[in-house]
Amino acid sequence: MNRLLPLVVLFSCIALGVVLLFWFGGMFRDYLSSTAALVVDPPPVQRLAAGSTTTFQLDGSGFDHNTLVSLVMDVSNQDTVINRYPLDGFFNTSLIIGDVLLLGSNDGLKLVSIAHPASPRLLDTYLAGRSVIDLHYSDGMLFVSCGRLGLVIMTLKQGQLTIESEIWTGDITTTSYFHAGHLYVNTFSGGLMVYEVSQSLDQPLRARQIGHFPFDSIIRGMVFYGDLLFLYDRNSVLSLYDCSDPGALKLVDQMHFESAVRALMTKNAQLYVALADSFRVYDLGQENPIKRLAQLELIHVWDDFGSIMSLIAGKNHLYVIDRSVGLRILDHRDHLMSQPMAFVEGLQTLAENGEYLYITGSLEGLLTVDRQLLRSRQVVKWISSLPGVNDGMLVDDLLYLSFKLAGVGGVAFVDKQQDRAVHFAHAPVPSFSLARYQNLLFVTQVNAGVRVFDITIRTSPQLLAAWPDYAANRLQVINDYLISYSLRTGLQVTAIADIDNPRVIDQLAAPQIVGMVAVDDHLLGVTYDQGLLIYRVHVDGKLEQVSQLRPPFPAQQFDQQVDIDVQGGMAYIANGRSGLLIVDVSNPVSPQLVSTIVLPGYSKGVRFHQNLVYLVSLRDGVHIVDVTLPAKPLLIGTIPLSRLSKFLLIDEGLLYFFQDASGISAIPLPRFANSVKLQSRNQLNVVLSAPMNPGRYNLLVSNRHGTVSHSAVFEVFEDPNEL
Repeated sequence: MNRLLPLVVLFSCIALGVVLLFWFGGMFRDYLSSTAALVVDPPPVQRLAAGSTTTFQLDGSGFDHNTLVSLVMDVSNQDTVINRYPLDGFFNTSLIIGDVLLLGSNDGLKLVSIAHPASPRLLDTYLAGRSVIDLHYSDGMLFVSCGRLGLVIMTLKQGQLTIESEIWTGDITTTSYFHAGHLYVNTFSGGLMVYEVSQSLDQPLRARQIGHFPFDSIIRGMVFYGDLLFLYDRNSVLSLYDCSDPGALKLVDQMHFESAVRALMTKNAQLYVALADSFRVYDLGQENPIKRLAQLELIHVWDDFGSIMSLIAGKNHLYVIDRSVGLRILDHRDHLMSQPMAFVEGLQTLAENGEYLYITGSLEGLLTVDRQLLRSRQVVKWISSLPGVNDGMLVDDLLYLSFKLAGVGGVAFVDKQQDRAVHFAHAPVPSFSLARYQNLLFVTQVNAGVRVFDITIRTSPQLLAAWPDYAANRLQVINDYLISYSLRTGLQVTAIADIDNPRVIDQLAAPQIVGMVAVDDHLLGVTYDQGLLIYRVHVDGKLEQVSQLRPPFPAQQFDQQVDIDVQGGMAYIANGRSGLLIVDVSNPVSPQLVSTIVLPGYSKGVRFHQNLVYLVSLRDGVHIVDVTLPAKPLLIGTIPLSRLSKFLLIDEGLLYFFQDASGISAIPLPRFANSVKLQSRNQLNVVLSAPMNPGRYNLLVSNRHGTVSHSAVFEVFEDPNEL
């Protein structure tokens, strides 16, 4: 018996070890599967009637019981992009010669092979250190406008560029055009220079200046029609010159437009004129020779643009880049103009080659886009507005806006029912913050104090008072006091019972506050580098700082706090490069950090609505974060948009966003699935009601393992007969 005891103990230990091995192995296997990244296979496209209910299955990996499924309106053309090629730099102009794409940047000229559209390849970079503003190709020669460094004439052979000649203009060279053996070079302030270009077998290319024509205004561009030269300047003037003698241009006629000419083009005996907010086509074939511009027949006009930036010619199409709404395409064979098409990257340059477009935008890199797949931009509403929305406030059915760009400063109201913006108070300087007290609207202006409007009649605001010496960048109203902040005065409390004689009650020095919100009798302010500050405004108007949440360790929890929204005792802070910061402020005397979530890009604006936080990113669009559990925020997905102002508005089930260039758009809030049933870690069953607004929708799937988006996988129709 004593001999058997060691064996029994040994076998017992082995058995226990095997059991523990299986147990720990199972836990390790569960751990590995629980930390697997979220992967969702693209589901088939579904066509649904608005409001109908559908059941579908999602396959992939990384699913769990807390996986969320939602739909968000597709506002870009992400699925039309067949390739994203990383390229450094900001690009000003582009041109295609054969199967080579030339991209002019602020640091030289890049050559990219596009022999295979799905896999472009960088060949080389030329003219490093020069800012390439414009490219023009004619008669085998490439003319490169390089700003202060003049103009370079190059030739392209076998994928390599060779410098043939350089022209020093002594000014900023902006554009050029080669016509009938002569080169016309436009400079910023020196006017137009004309060169005779010659080359022989035994002599290098030579450019000899034969004319110099100064102008009173800065020329923005030019185009030829036979021996006629059209020039347009920054003063909205279109000039026509006879160039039969290049050394002695003769002015034929001029035409004045109501807004700036942004681009010009001639094609098929027609003149295409792009103004800031409209696009026009004139017939050039009726009068020969042309003597009077005013007599040209206007055959087409489109007045529904926001802010046209440039015009690019393709084989059968003209591409109009609009800062406000994206891209519009005109088929010049039948003069059909497309609806706006949007890209998350924005649009800076575009070049056409066959059925593909090569696009650069506000983000780094080159996009290859299948032109045949492009679709119009989707929004429920689009409201034309002046550029640069800075702040906004909803009063009844009207939205009051301030504008941050010099020249269009002031305030406007937007009638959401009639989808129109009315600019009721112009100002030459930017306007910043808005605040409302009963029927009074306060507006801050840069170096111009505060203006007060009576908005008793909502659609007819009346200026009541101007406080030119009242320094303020941010405004809030608490009880009967106007709370303002500026770098010069710090925080101020002003009694506003008598608008004509505002009386400062209290003043307190404060670090740079970039966002403020009022909650009852407390003011919460976020700063660039001093964390969260909380003040109390007493009944007598006296200010008292009650707490400060300083940047904790690790320091990235506070990056640059730039905006704040408060709901239910929780403060949601747009935290710059570190995403979203959530702070419990239910006890203003002792705010407590609850959680943070790192998000792509630079978060600059925040808005809370029904357990979701919407954060405006500098370049990435609008991030949607589920904060049902504030201690465990979850990124739902991102609405890809570009050039956004920090201000967002949520009203009647719509998310209004404001683009820096121009325009106000609204899309439905995300539609979440009715139920999500976990079949396994690799499969979900989903029941979902289709949105009521027709259009294309992206599918968003998210949990703690990640976020996945599939573009345009649901199409919703208002009329079931369209299915």
